Amino acid sequence: MARLCFLAAFLLAACAHSAPAPAEPTPPGAQDEAAAQALWARGRAEEAAGRLGPARDAYAELALRYPLDPLADAAKRRMAALDLALRRFHDAEQALRTQVERAPAEEKPAVVRRLAEAAVEGGDFAEAVRAWVKLTKLSPDAAERSRARAEIRRIVDARLPVIDIARLLSDLPPDDPAVPILSAKRALVLAHEGAPGADVELSTFLARFPGSPAAPVAKAALDRLRSAGRVEPGLIGVLLPESPPQFAAYATAALQGIRLALGDAADRIRVADSRGDPAAAAKAVEALAAQGAQILLGPILSSEAEAAATAAQRLGIPIVTLARAEGLTNLGPYVFRNFLTDSAQARAIIEYAKRRGIQRFAFLWPDIDYGRQMMNLLWDQVDAAGGVVRGAESYPAGTTTFKTYAEKLVGRHDLELREDWIEGVRELREEKLRPLRFKRELRKLREGLPPVVDFDALFIADSARNVSLIAPQLAVENVVTNGCDAADLRRIRETTGATRIPTVELLGWTAWADPDFDLVERAGRYVECSVFVDGFFAQSARPATRAFVAAFQKAYGHPPGLMEAEAYDAARMVAQALASHPATRAQARDAFAAIQGFPGATGTTTIGPDREPQKDLFYVTITAKGYEELDLGKVVPRQGLGGS
Repeated sequence: MARLCFLAAFLLAACAHSAPAPAEPTPPGAQDEAAAQALWARGRAEEAAGRLGPARDAYAELALRYPLDPLADAAKRRMAALDLALRRFHDAEQALRTQVERAPAEEKPAVVRRLAEAAVEGGDFAEAVRAWVKLTKLSPDAAERSRARAEIRRIVDARLPVIDIARLLSDLPPDDPAVPILSAKRALVLAHEGAPGADVELSTFLARFPGSPAAPVAKAALDRLRSAGRVEPGLIGVLLPESPPQFAAYATAALQGIRLALGDAADRIRVADSRGDPAAAAKAVEALAAQGAQILLGPILSSEAEAAATAAQRLGIPIVTLARAEGLTNLGPYVFRNFLTDSAQARAIIEYAKRRGIQRFAFLWPDIDYGRQMMNLLWDQVDAAGGVVRGAESYPAGTTTFKTYAEKLVGRHDLELREDWIEGVRELREEKLRPLRFKRELRKLREGLPPVVDFDALFIADSARNVSLIAPQLAVENVVTNGCDAADLRRIRETTGATRIPTVELLGWTAWADPDFDLVERAGRYVECSVFVDGFFAQSARPATRAFVAAFQKAYGHPPGLMEAEAYDAARMVAQALASHPATRAQARDAFAAIQGFPGATGTTTIGPDREPQKDLFYVTITAKGYEELDLGKVVPRQGLGGS
């Protein structure tokens, strides 16, 4: 019986110990005070031993169970300090906010400092600024006050959105030391974004805080805005890398296209040298804006384009870029483009493949930026079209021998992965041949392995020069790439006795159209039947293209290329936008954005809602006669194996 009583007492004690805390706080009393002190002592002991989690739990239990105890607020402050150490920044911030006013005077600076640190780490930068501002007033330590001011500047400069700056300015008294820092940042951000009223913000800041460290920067920004605001209607600014020798030919080509497009109005352009440098391109934008340009053309280099477009957006001057860098028009509503991009080519070549009924692809590309980008864009387009990628091989830049990569594409390199090779080697070993004979038979086995051609098209994202080296190597691996040549297919059937011959179409992009390298002459029948996409084809039958080619040839004595054609079309579209005599840059921007169905040398162009050009690209096929334009509307599906 004694045992049963003891067991019952033990179970009752255990249940009482594990029961949740009561919803209502325990009324204060001597017993509660002793319990609170015990929890406080436990927390301090755990903390001293470096067990931060258990220490935090002890303080939390004290604050929860005995909120009226004199130790409760101190426990909350210790709990918040431990949350900070445990990187529970949100919990620490919430607890510290309630303690700023409740802490004793001597502890307030430490509480506020921890609140600022927790807010920064938790990403609440507005609260962090408020806390650092409070610390500049509370702390008796001059070094700590100086650090707080430095933290305010750092957060405002790098982390605080304009909307939070506006809220802080509305909360703080006008004489608060953070107000000049916040006001400067707000004015400079609005100026950078080209927002209406930015000049008023800058002027107000300079009038209120002429001695601020940010005053010189604000004055320079105000001067730029004021000069940029002077518009000479109809004046066109052109940014081209004229001085660097490696870019001079491209700059000349673009300028020839622009001057031909504008004709007698060519004297209405101002050309600035972007020097092939992003910083110089941004300064060129500012210089052209200061001269009163209403709209800008250029730059042509991807390395310059983002800096120039950012500056134009900030100044509120429309810019029509002639660069291929992806995502440029995302910089803002004043940024347009008229140039061939990799993404446009990827969409176009997969559209052709869909018309042909091609669903199985392989890729070859140089392992450098443009090769990787094109491969990724194509892969995305194949996935979107419901196709499949059967093979993908990259090679180092500068490669001139492509045997290994051709073998990899058709399964003749890593032979240990092929069942027919493994079985053939096993059979040879069973014959117990002499070593020399075994070696000869092994070579014959390797050479006799058929290629694994499980793709219908191979896209080569490289130059015409490298395509001329790759295509013959594919033929060495028995890959037939000229499936449209019925006579050659017949010869292959007669030679091999095969009735079904897998054929692969070679697909390419604008880099295949190299005016200094004749791909047809160098690669011959190995590239016949190939198709590549381009933004311009001088031999096109399109009326607008033929008219441009004839006019350019007459004016300059040589045929135009892609750069000349894109610049020509861009300049003509700018001229059309300015023909409505817009008075402001915003009106010029709206006029350019409204262009639809413009008949140009590079196709019929509509400016899309993303300010990118929407146009049909050119498809070029290679025949025994050379390059010929392909009408996408007349493309027919492949007939399967053994023909096209």
